[in-house]
Amino acid sequence: MLGDSPGVLDRGGRLVATLSARDIAVWPDVGSLPAATKSRLDVALDAVAHGVRSAHIIDGRNDHALLLEVLSNAGDGTIVLPEQAPHFLDDSLRYLHRSDSGTD
Repeated sequence: MLGDSPGVLDRGGRLVATLSARDIAVWPDVGSLPAATKSRLDVALDAVAHGVRSAHIIDGRNDHALLLEVLSNAGDGTIVLPEQAPHFLDDSLRYLHRSDSGTD
């Protein structure tokens, strides 16, 4: 989701890079989040609950924000993952390994 604000920020104003559904359920800062952020989290949680592997909350005000978030580790958004998400890292490693070996 592209928005007009950073991803999820904690009470100290620091960007939270990754949250799982379980993290969000027990996270004490959820109650202090702005309404727009809570809405984005609800949509992201619904998506991962219905099979989406990861949902990204991205600051669309930044140049190339979508490309940076999805194709690099330089993104500045928040990734929301389902409770059991080892496949997210496995998929990324498999892609990187395939690219390194020259097989696409």
